[in-house]
Amino acid sequence: MTTSQSGGNFGRKFLQCLTCSSFQWLNEAMLAIPAPIAGCFSCGETSHWKNNCPWLQSKCKICDVTRSLKVSGKQQTYGWKFLKCPKCSRFQWLYEAIKTAQASTPAQSSTSAEVTLTMKLADFCNSFEAKCTMKK
Repeated sequence: MTTSQSGGNFGRKFLQCLTCSSFQWLNEAMLAIPAPIAGCFSCGETSHWKNNCPWLQSKCKICDVTRSLKVSGKQQTYGWKFLKCPKCSRFQWLYEAIKTAQASTPAQSSTSAEVTLTMKLADFCNSFEAKCTMKK
């Protein structure tokens, strides 16, 4: 983490890659990290409770050993959760693991839906460009 010394952004903190020198403003980087709202006290997802948290049993892709869910104590990443293999020390931020899992899970869709609208029929017909079929 570095602090800007230039005029328009003086004092503003940013993160800079040590390899390629690309950067991101710290406040923008912090917005990209999902904050837990309610639900699981381990990972912050709302689809389950801690006793059913899938991340507490997630396996290392290299060793097939159950990874530990830990919390960072470093200043730049304080409070961020991560998964670490106790055998090979492979590391992954939890928010990245969740994002990867969500991207690889096929979206569930429903083939039928029930919709209730209260409006005049003429307004309804004028509002939609798609073809509609109405049943009495």
